[in-house]
Parts: sequence; C-alpha cells; structure tokens
Amino acid sequence: AEAAAAAEEAEEAARRAARGPPPGWKQASTEAGRLEDFRAMLTQHEVDPAAKWGDVVPDIRDDPRFQAVSRKGQRKQAWAEWCDQQRKLQREEQRVQAAKARDAFVALLGTHPDAASDVAFEAAEELFGKHEAWVGVAADSERRRLYEEWARRTAREERAEAERRMAQQEAALDGVMRGLVGEKRITAATTWVEAKEMLAGEPAFEVLPKRTRLEVFKRLVLELDQEEKERERQRAEEEARARRAAVQGFEAVLRRLTCQGRLHHASLWEPTDRPAPFDDDKWVPEAFPVVEPSAAQAPTSE
Repeated sequence: AEAAAAAEEAEEAARRAARGPPPGWKQASTEAGRLEDFRAMLTQHEVDPAAKWGDVVPDIRDDPRFQAVSRKGQRKQAWAEWCDQQRKLQREEQRVQAAKARDAFVALLGTHPDAASDVAFEAAEELFGKHEAWVGVAADSERRRLYEEWARRTAREERAEAERRMAQQEAALDGVMRGLVGEKRITAATTWVEAKEMLAGEPAFEVLPKRTRLEVFKRLVLELDQEEKERERQRAEEEARARRAAVQGFEAVLRRLTCQGRLHHASLWEPTDRPAPFDDDKWVPEAFPVVEPSAAQAPTSE
C-alpha cells in the first residue's frame, strides 16, 4: 500500500512538473509579458474554457506564472480573454472537421459502386450506415441533406452526359446521311423507308433508338427542302431580272429606231420570217420585226 501511495505521489509530482513553466523560465519584467505567460499557462494546463473561474483556480494557482500576475482582476480579465480565444479556435476546428467529414461523405457516394442517384436515402443508409465516412457526419438531418444534394447533382450530371453522348451519336448519323446526300442518293424527296434501306447495317444508324433515327432524318430532309426552295427562289429572281433586262433592252431598241425614223406610229407589228431591222445586241430572238408602212399608209407631210 505504501509503495502504491508513493507511486501515485510520484506520478502526481511528474504531472505537476510537466504542467509547470518550461525549463529556464523566468518571470517577465513587463506586465504584458506576465499576462502572455499567464495565458500560455492556461493552454498548457488544458483548462476547459467552458469551466468556471472558481473551479479552475485550484488547478493552476501553484504555477509560478499564476502568481506572477499579482492582481486578481488582471487574472480574471486574462482568463476571460483566453476563454474567448479558445472558443473561437474550437469553433474553427469544429468547422474544419465538419467540412472534412462532409467531403469524406460525398467522396464515399462518388466512389462506391453501389451508390446511385436513384437510390433513396433510407436504402443508402442501409448500405453505408456502418461506413466510417457515413457516420462521420453525426446528424441524421445533415446526412440526408448532403445525400439528397449529391443525388440531385449526380442526376443532373448523368442527364447532361447522356445528352452529350446522344448528340455525338446523332451527329455521327447525320454525317453518314450527308455523305449519301453528296452521292445524290438522299434528296428532299427521299422517303424514310428508302433511307432506312440505305442505312441498314451502319453502326451510326443501328446504335440509335428508332425514334431518334427518324428525327435525325427529318431534320436533314427539312434542311434539304429549304435549300431547294431557296435555290428555286434565287432562280425565279434571276429569271425576273433577265426579263426586266430584256424588256429594258427592247425598249432601248425601239427608242433608237424611232429616233432613226425607222419606227413611227404607223408602223405595223406583223410576224414574219424576214430579217428584223433590230440589229441591237439587246434585241431578243422572240421579238418580231417591224414592217414598214406602204405609201398609202405613210403619213402625208404638210
């Protein structure tokens, strides 16, 4: 019993020595230095910042750094400031640890092969309930919030990836069809039945659902139809311009012939095979020559 008591006393002495000032410590000569040593003492003694001052004093009053601050008011003020600082540090540490726990939770969901965006939270809890990363987030409400956010985000990413793959596959089929357009095998008049016969066996065609194949074909045919209509519109415009130019040229010839006295109000328009008097470059072959009036028809001069 005496040996046990001696060992316990020695252990307590060792604890006191470990909690005492560092080797070679000397009392600071300034008040600010003594207060700084006082706060360092509180940290070294691992004082609970949530404890009451009266409960803390018995554990630290034998430390010379406690005695170095002689006034009680200064001790209590230094204690209060230290407690505020420690509580801030504890909150920051808790925030960091909570962030790490959340990151580990989300990483578990992102890497585990059994995790899926369409799995309900309750089912996921049965799967991962004993996993360290799952229980690392202590609050059930926080786990549910994190899980549902992950599920929604993952579902969006999966939809976006599926849309990207579908767009690539549709572009591949569109490219194959445009190759057939270049070969004049597909036109705006091609039917879907005819197109399917041409495309059967093509990997880009077979990989797509039937409805999507048809949609790609419809888009292409609509584009070809619009291009054809645009070409027809341009041809009609060119023909209209040509007609206007021919009319203007013919009018110019008529005016010149009138000025030359070869055409006047008594001239007749009569179809004939005889060479026309219209030797102007702007004359069009479809026009008929002018027939000179006879002497009886010619106007008399006054």
